[in-house]
Amino acid sequence: MSYNRRGSRGDRDRDDRGDRRDHRDTRNRDPPATHKPLEQLDRTKTCPFMLRLFWKTDGNHSLELFDNQSKLPTDEMLTIYTWKDATLSELFELIQQQVPEANEDGVTIEFRVIFINFNQGKALSRPLGKVTNKRKTEDDNKTLQSLRFEVGDFIDVSIIRNN
Repeated sequence: MSYNRRGSRGDRDRDDRGDRRDHRDTRNRDPPATHKPLEQLDRTKTCPFMLRLFWKTDGNHSLELFDNQSKLPTDEMLTIYTWKDATLSELFELIQQQVPEANEDGVTIEFRVIFINFNQGKALSRPLGKVTNKRKTEDDNKTLQSLRFEVGDFIDVSIIRNN
């Protein structure tokens, strides 16, 4: 093993096996065909994490707002403590408790995750799913974990009213 003048490993991009680490951001890619099964989570023994959820009626927030933490739209922000096994339907119920517009008949909520790509230095997004208050959708039972949500990401919610 080699060390540089500061005493750290000179080949810090290599792990102990000598393989090159892959530092590319892979969140916009489809998950691999074979991946480990989702873990069962005991909510009584697992600490929840803080989720910052931003909502807007009939549209999404601009991604540029998320490039700089000081520009976040705090007037349209909900702070939620939840777990990675929370479903989109559970998040919908929490939103309904705080945002009156989400309780109207025929409302659809579209979820998207917003994350910072540190290689590009800007915010990127990808859709997570849609939930309605009238009927069940295929996205109702999708969990944050199954959607590859990572702690520290934001969720942007578009509340679409049926006019």
